[in-house]
Amino acid sequence: MKNLQITAYLATPLSVSDNWSPMLDGLLQWLWLDARGLASANPDPNNVIQAPIPLRRDNLKGKEFWACSAPFYQSLSEQKIRYRKRWDYQDRHCNWGKKKAAVNTSAGTTKSYDLPLRLIETPRLDWFAVGDRDAVLDLLIPCQNIGKKRSQGKGQVYCWEVQEVEEDWSLYRNGRLTRPFPAELLDDLSGYDFMLWGWNPPVWLPENKTVCAMSRNVACLT
Repeated sequence: MKNLQITAYLATPLSVSDNWSPMLDGLLQWLWLDARGLASANPDPNNVIQAPIPLRRDNLKGKEFWACSAPFYQSLSEQKIRYRKRWDYQDRHCNWGKKKAAVNTSAGTTKSYDLPLRLIETPRLDWFAVGDRDAVLDLLIPCQNIGKKRSQGKGQVYCWEVQEVEEDWSLYRNGRLTRPFPAELLDDLSGYDFMLWGWNPPVWLPENKTVCAMSRNVACLT
């Protein structure tokens, strides 16, 4: 296992809802599952598969976690747009048959929505981790988009780079956190904001959520 810097070079703006996504451990787990046909848009919380991703598994005060930081990036510009879907009840292509149909616009494939979308213009994202360089790169190479709205071309990755570095910045850099981390495991909490956060993948599992001290990675690396 080596100290690594993982870089995604982006061709299009990135869409994320927060400053700590996408987390590298969650991305690698999804890619491992997808390569084996095991990834699902609606996973079963009672049958969660823990993928053996090529990162070091660390332990602090009895809690295990993957040795990887949140993304570092420099935002060149940011905007908020909206994405919408409305059911067209006058659509002439719909065959209602003899009975009048009821359309549920609050759920399912006919659900209507009007939601904000945050777009960040940045040339690259960098994560720091401890792992197997070649195995990490092999998992990442097929990944062509990251973040939200990937099917619409957002977060397009034109190149991945994984290189060895001297220091381990997977959890701390210059004495400050490089990723959200459970507040209960830390001795020094000064200078951090706190949020309820999914700190271990999969982040949607209730047992993986806890109050975390939040890192401040949105900055130029130089």
